[in-house]
Amino acid sequence: MSGFCQVNPQAIQPAMTLFQWIVVPLLSVFLLLEIHGMRSGRIRRTVRLARILLWAGAILLTLFPNVTSKLAILVGIGRGVDLIVYIFMIVASVAWLHMQTQHQRLQRSIVELARSQTLQNPVKDLSQS
Repeated sequence: MSGFCQVNPQAIQPAMTLFQWIVVPLLSVFLLLEIHGMRSGRIRRTVRLARILLWAGAILLTLFPNVTSKLAILVGIGRGVDLIVYIFMIVASVAWLHMQTQHQRLQRSIVELARSQTLQNPVKDLSQS
């Protein structure tokens, strides 16, 4: 009968840490704001879904920090925090390049608009008055 009611000590989750008690509700607020923002339609649906996945993933990784360590070992990186830093560096670089491209596109649009306005409403030469 000794094996009938054994409990696996690794299966029991420890109580949440102070960090988890602070961060999980904060991330949950961000997640709910993104879900609520789906109705506005101001941001593309794919971008909004990516943000929802980001906040949900952050909540899960905060609640289960060992998952990052296991994933890191799986891909050949020593620690979970290193994996998160590497992923952040890649995502931040891609986001920065995307914003630079959008900024250049916006600058070109402004130049085109200014040229169009100038051709439609030329300013009189004030030096000939």
